Amino acid sequence: SRKFTHMRYHSFLMYFGVLKRLGWVEATQETEPSAIQDNYPPAPVRTYYRLTKKGIEAGDEFWSNPLFTLYPEIGPSHTKKS
Repeated sequence: SRKFTHMRYHSFLMYFGVLKRLGWVEATQETEPSAIQDNYPPAPVRTYYRLTKKGIEAGDEFWSNPLFTLYPEIGPSHTKKS
């Protein structure tokens, strides 16, 4: 189903926020005007990000679910039990 293979905007914001809180990504100094600024100049510029050393060194286990990495007390306990 497309619902489970395509990320929605809010989901991406939440996911990227987790990556930032983990310190796995950081803003670069590179920016450019965003498309919305054509009609609304005060809108924020587009900011580019890069992986940090910490993000590069995080293993597949941690990248497979960054939310559990950030909040290990949650773990898979919230998932549906069979």
